[in-house]
Amino acid sequence: DARAQIEQLKVQLSQTRIVAPDSGMVLDRMAHLGDVSSSASKLFTIVRNNRFELQAKVPETDLKFIRPGMNVEIISDANSDLKTTGKVRLVGPGVDLVSRQATVKIDINYVNGIQVGQFVKGKMSLGSATKLMIPAKSVLNTNGNDFVFVLDKNIARSHPVKTGIRNNEL
Repeated sequence: DARAQIEQLKVQLSQTRIVAPDSGMVLDRMAHLGDVSSSASKLFTIVRNNRFELQAKVPETDLKFIRPGMNVEIISDANSDLKTTGKVRLVGPGVDLVSRQATVKIDINYVNGIQVGQFVKGKMSLGSATKLMIPAKSVLNTNGNDFVFVLDKNIARSHPVKTGIRNNEL
């Protein structure tokens, strides 16, 4: 029947139309006129509503300080004029076994000049602490225990210490 063939052709024609789920900027096009594709194949890469994401590698020792919603300053070594801000959206659930780093996803506020694939730096405040600094050569070690000598009324007394970051030049 001719009507059935027309309906079938209309259905087939409707399946040839590609519609994006949202408005945005096309970054990459894998589909070309005349291509045949499956529903699993990637056709385009789109930046939705100028939403950019920084995937930062962070040492596992810093993960305990990072929370979603934290502010991040974004800068570029390649372009000193490129500065923007962002917010931590997600702290990755896993740590790389070799590098001991996790991925932190940061939503970036779009600015002119920012590009997908560009290398940028993110800077965030992880807190501060007041610590006592002494010359590294003042710290002695016996049997794995660090200590310093403290002058107490003209008598030098041994005092155990817990060391943090050490710089042997000081």
